[in-house]
Amino acid sequence: MASSREMRVVLLASEWGSKLGGLSTFNRELAIQLAKHPDVQVSVFLPRCDQEGENVALNNIVTLVDDWSSMLVKDRQIDFVIGQGVLPGRQAQLIQKEHNCKWVQFLHTDPEELGMIKDHSDTITKRENKYREELDLCVMADLVVAVGSRLAGAYQSYLRSCEKDQNVFVLTPGIFSEISRIVQKKQDGGRCQVLALGRGHAEDVFLKGYDIAAKAVDKLNDEHVIFVIVSAPDKKKEEVADRPQEEYKIPRERLRVRSFQEIRETLQNQFSEVNLGIMPTPTEGFGLVAFVREQMKQQFSKADLAVMPSRTEDFGLVALEAMSAGLPVLVSSHSGFGEALKKVSFCAPCVVKSEDFNVWAREIESVWGKEREVRLNESEAARESYAKKYSWEDQCRNLVKEMRSILRNFGDHRIQDTERSDILASKRKRSSQGGKSSVQDTERPESKRAKTSQGGMSRSTTEHRSSSRTKTVKRGCAWDDDLEDLSSLIGPDWKNLARKLGFHRAKITDFEFRRSKLSEMALEMLMDWRQREGSSATYEVLDGALRHKSVGRRDLAENFCCHLSTV
Repeated sequence: MASSREMRVVLLASEWGSKLGGLSTFNRELAIQLAKHPDVQVSVFLPRCDQEGENVALNNIVTLVDDWSSMLVKDRQIDFVIGQGVLPGRQAQLIQKEHNCKWVQFLHTDPEELGMIKDHSDTITKRENKYREELDLCVMADLVVAVGSRLAGAYQSYLRSCEKDQNVFVLTPGIFSEISRIVQKKQDGGRCQVLALGRGHAEDVFLKGYDIAAKAVDKLNDEHVIFVIVSAPDKKKEEVADRPQEEYKIPRERLRVRSFQEIRETLQNQFSEVNLGIMPTPTEGFGLVAFVREQMKQQFSKADLAVMPSRTEDFGLVALEAMSAGLPVLVSSHSGFGEALKKVSFCAPCVVKSEDFNVWAREIESVWGKEREVRLNESEAARESYAKKYSWEDQCRNLVKEMRSILRNFGDHRIQDTERSDILASKRKRSSQGGKSSVQDTERPESKRAKTSQGGMSRSTTEHRSSSRTKTVKRGCAWDDDLEDLSSLIGPDWKNLARKLGFHRAKITDFEFRRSKLSEMALEMLMDWRQREGSSATYEVLDGALRHKSVGRRDLAENFCCHLSTV
């Protein structure tokens, strides 16, 4: 395992360049944000990568690896492997076994709910199979991370019977930094391009609510309003286009259907014709991948409004991409993104709480009726508010703390087993020599980093004189058994201790609300403190807090944070 100063994380992904956006954009942002932590080393394993992609990743302190066999090398040091979905989840499980590391499983879809909506003929069997596989992976993983609270709520319910619901960490994706750099032109184009977002197939027309959007656009009966779908694979493009035309009577001149594959191939051809002499060099991180990505962003620039009227959507990353690009968005309330927007200032008008195309037509008309500059200003305000509410930095910081806590507990269990064996062997040896030994006098392992709760200077020991012996503060992180015993004795003073350990009034009130007994309130607070602080939740910090005049529990400090040593 890595030292407490560096945590080695491997993320499994399909691509780095995010040519098709969505999940790839999420993975790249996640890797970059995790790598910002000075004590986290991030590697992304891909089916393939090129020199240009490696250069871009290295600029963000991320290492790309396309050699699967290197993951199975025994001496490769890995602390965490991150899997997503069924196939990467199985790969993560294999890596976990080979390296004895910890496993984080990210959840992006709820196959049970999707299966109830999709109109595939074989969807029930597929849904049940995928549902079982996803649950099996979650049960085996050390930490489950749900993308958005909507998905977290669903899986917490599924996993409750397995007693895994308490391990579901919620991460709501923030604004994608790279896409947010796009500059929207403020002059009006004369036509309203309504962009329908999705990455599905022809059979997903109903699921993605294209019929709702198509009927809404047709209801407006305005030749200046054009319906643009960017979704289907190239072979399915005509099939996707047929339904809005035949079923919803949208004239061909008001309909555009673009496939990601078609756009990608066109851009690749364009790139091959570019005079590379005027382009930045590959070492500056610009090449085909960057060129394709930049051109994909232009799809957002050309549109006036992005809509996601999905009948169900676990989150809706593509709509978040549109908002990140500064584009006005309207999204279904039956989506994880919609639920997230409801909690953000200036974003509630972006959420449509209906599947009625008449309602969507009114909302589209309301947005289109404003001057483009006004629309963009409102979108910018919504984007800034969303970025503040769902900060990548804050959420990834909390995720790293959670991972460190799991890693530390994993290490503590191994240390405890070794320690107990050493103590028993020592006691047997001393007993045979007529000596005496006390488990309480045995010093527990020291954390490599000990800090005070106020960020002051660290010290390995603190001495408190008592007759002919010295009471020395224990080294390392506070143990569960000590925290449990302390909780049972501290009584109403737990609230003063909580304040000294950095908890605000609202959080303390929350502890009181959730628990009925003082000992339970105290224990939940102390466990929360240890999880929050990770390796910094030391006996030394706890000792100082208990001795502080506002807490006044020197007795508990000496009983639980110190041990006797002979002078």
